[in-house]
Amino acid sequence: MKIRISAALLLFGALLPYLLQAESPRLSLLEERKINGTKIAAEATLAGVVKDTKSGKGIAGVPVTDGYSYVLTDKNGVYQMQRNRGSRKAYYSLPAGYEVVLNEQSKTPEFFSPGIMHPDSSYRADFFLTPLAAPEERFTLIAIGDPQCANMDDHKRYVSETMADIKASAGSIEGPIYAVTLGDVTYDSHSMWNPMKSAMSNVESNGRYIPIFQCPGNHDHSALVADGDDRYDNDWRSLEEFVSTFGPTDYSFNRGNAHIVVMDDILVSHQRKSSKENGRSWRYQAGFTPQQYQWLKEDFENVADKQDKVLIFCAHIPFRDGSKDGGDDVNYDKFYNEFLSLFSQFGSVHIMIGHTHFAQNYLHKEMKVASGNPPYEHIHQTACGVWWLCNSSASGAPNGYTIYTVEGSSIVDWVNKATGKPADFQMRVYDGNTVYGTAANATPAAPQYELNWCNPKQPIEGKDFFVKGSPKFKDAFVVDLWDDDDSYWTIELFVDGKKAGDFVRTAENEASNVATAAFFFNQLGRVGTYYGVALPLHLWYCRLEGIEPSKVKNWSVVATRTLPGGYTRSYTVSEFTDGFETF
Repeated sequence: MKIRISAALLLFGALLPYLLQAESPRLSLLEERKINGTKIAAEATLAGVVKDTKSGKGIAGVPVTDGYSYVLTDKNGVYQMQRNRGSRKAYYSLPAGYEVVLNEQSKTPEFFSPGIMHPDSSYRADFFLTPLAAPEERFTLIAIGDPQCANMDDHKRYVSETMADIKASAGSIEGPIYAVTLGDVTYDSHSMWNPMKSAMSNVESNGRYIPIFQCPGNHDHSALVADGDDRYDNDWRSLEEFVSTFGPTDYSFNRGNAHIVVMDDILVSHQRKSSKENGRSWRYQAGFTPQQYQWLKEDFENVADKQDKVLIFCAHIPFRDGSKDGGDDVNYDKFYNEFLSLFSQFGSVHIMIGHTHFAQNYLHKEMKVASGNPPYEHIHQTACGVWWLCNSSASGAPNGYTIYTVEGSSIVDWVNKATGKPADFQMRVYDGNTVYGTAANATPAAPQYELNWCNPKQPIEGKDFFVKGSPKFKDAFVVDLWDDDDSYWTIELFVDGKKAGDFVRTAENEASNVATAAFFFNQLGRVGTYYGVALPLHLWYCRLEGIEPSKVKNWSVVATRTLPGGYTRSYTVSEFTDGFETF
């Protein structure tokens, strides 16, 4: 009996690699002209089968792409195409009824073929999907903006702070959880690809792994790629390391009634000198190529009943205003408007963005989607804040990420989660009469700029930029609500439990966050336009006639968000922020 058991164990051990491989994507040279009962055309250069791991049968109707165009699997689960020679991977758009395939070692999403395909070879790529035990009618999506780790010190903070906090948050969440970064995983740093992949591998909470999908940012376009085959431009070559590390740059997957798309919206042109690790970065512009536009059109054609689904579109550079980084403004001729027009087919639309290092929500009110609501663009605060210098961005939003609850065909709730802070840490309340730069709240060794909330023009180092206050803030309660927008929030002031007034949202670029500017200038000694510029901020004010804020007792500020459908969430603060402890 012992001998038989040992023999069985030996046999199982020998077969184990093949058993595990059976549910992993396979890639080989295309030699067969018949796959799973389907004849393969002579002109096909990419073909394969998508199979159900439980039944062993092919799955019909699965969209498969080479990154340039789509085909659907036939009744036998077989697809075939003449692939674009620039394609590096074969992959599919995951149907809602199947599990996300995870790599056996890293537990990262593995919806694409292994390795890199050679332009002059024909390939067979097979995929294996496991059906869900039950439909996902509700799930959680975690959006992570700009980890942007330049070195191992940044990496250490990302792992010990951001990822640890995500795991802790996930521990109290029921149901499936997925995550996506929104670009700038690295910071023009060739040495950080493997560490960052490791940081987001094997992310486990409550006995389940959290698949983290990746989106490229401008700093993920490697400037160390070889300038080889002239058939491919700099933009294509610059993504070589990203694709090798994380997989495709433009892809989609379905969860419940949500269609989730991730795309690269950075167009790089030529290299320029940089202070980053490799001494080079890219001149870039925001936008999409005609090929990407065509790919997205085909992707949407494969989505049934779009009017009954929520589209979650993930990219790096905002649709709203785009980017002035890299020396170029957003180019609206590069399909931003066309993309928005395509989005209108869906019942609801949420655009997930990073890049700016400050939080901003924007409703594209110039258009309506199938539900009659405008697309909602979330420009997220970043995991790194101001490049890991502190625990905050220059606009005041803390380092963090956002947790979205998707139910049916809507995002019904979200929480802007500050790293290391409780979930209800959503705003700071200031006394608008506070002056920063006095001995009481400043570091003597640093430059002592006296900044206040009321002065509209406060020069910095005699330069031609200013920290901008607003006269409206004098004698006023000032609220910094970093996840606000101009439509769904109300903020109220209560005194002794009774409503005393409503807060008014400041106009765009009306004022800087004076407290944050004072922190960067006077505490960190960081002087530059980014730290004091009047950004599209989330500042609100309320004034009680004839009473200074410091004289008001037993007050509280209540901020309430009411989403379409009646979903509400409220936060309360009853203390002024008068120092920089949380910055």
